[in-house]
Amino acid sequence: MIPSLASACLALTGCGDSDGSLSEGVTNAIQDFCVKIAECYAGYTVQECVEYYTTYIETYGDFSNPACEPALVSYVACLSVLSCEDFANSVEVCDEETQALDRECYAVE
Repeated sequence: MIPSLASACLALTGCGDSDGSLSEGVTNAIQDFCVKIAECYAGYTVQECVEYYTTYIETYGDFSNPACEPALVSYVACLSVLSCEDFANSVEVCDEETQALDRECYAVE
């Protein structure tokens, strides 16, 4: 199973082009994030992870707020450079990026 925090944070977000395809920035962020998952969690391949998140974000992504994409990319970039120990405890890190993600991608009007 892909780490639950990562799934919860990315599963309902997504940003890309109006046709539902992901932008290069999001695609690159997913790739970097999946490299971190493969590094920190035995049994995961980068390719499987990329396919999972790409499909999920394309399917369930909310493309209505243009500020979501940079917030998502910043959040994933922050997670991607953490040590595996910090990555496993990512609730306590990337606070600014998490707040921006929540604000831009989950805002309820």
